[in-house]
Formats: sequence, C-alpha cells, structure tokens
Amino acid sequence: MALFAPKDPKEPVLSDLVQGHFSGDNTIESFEENAVCTGEYVHVLVDPNNGNKPASIPMDWMKSLQLLK
Repeated sequence: MALFAPKDPKEPVLSDLVQGHFSGDNTIESFEENAVCTGEYVHVLVDPNNGNKPASIPMDWMKSLQLLK
C-alpha cells in the first residue's frame, strides 16, 4: 500500500484506485520513489463459529490464491 500527494493540489483528486498515479507504470520502484508513505497489512482469516479465533485458509481457497503468483 502507498499514499501519494496529489499531482496538482489545485485539482480534485480523481484517480483509478487500482493503478492510482501509475497507470501503465506500476512497478514497485515507482511506488516507493513517489509515495508519501508506504505500508503493508496482514489479513487474518477467522472462524465466526469458533469465537472469531484464527482459522486456516480452506484448501480450495489456497489453490486459487496460488494461481495469483
């Protein structure tokens, strides 16, 4: 994740939330060089039937996620 300063502070911010400022140039280097700040997050899968305790990713989900590599 990253946050970026507006390209033109006088104009309203209308951007593609997927590509943001870097449509056509979405390399990691572009983000890190031009970002005001960067960060990361961790998503924890929980089981609502077990008091929202952490749960393993179901195997069918895991197989689908591995295709995204």
